[in-house]
Amino acid sequence: ATGTVAMIAGDIVPMNFGSDLTSGDTGKTVYLAVTAGRATLTAPSSSGDKVVRVGYVWDGSSNLGTTGIHAVIFQPQFISEIA
Repeated sequence: ATGTVAMIAGDIVPMNFGSDLTSGDTGKTVYLAVTAGRATLTAPSSSGDKVVRVGYVWDGSSNLGTTGIHAVIFQPQFISEIA
């Protein structure tokens, strides 16, 4: 299927972390991972990496029925490129 997905800052969106989070992760900053298709709680730190905040964990205790998929408050922002 093809289509367009529109996201607006502040929307609650599902993101793939690859593994489950915990309730202690709620509110933590979410970054675009260097692994394609993934989000992470750890900002990229290698030379040449781009640090992009995608939002904040909405509820770390709930995986939306699929391991590693969690709700994120979408607030994208380019932070920097690591020299």
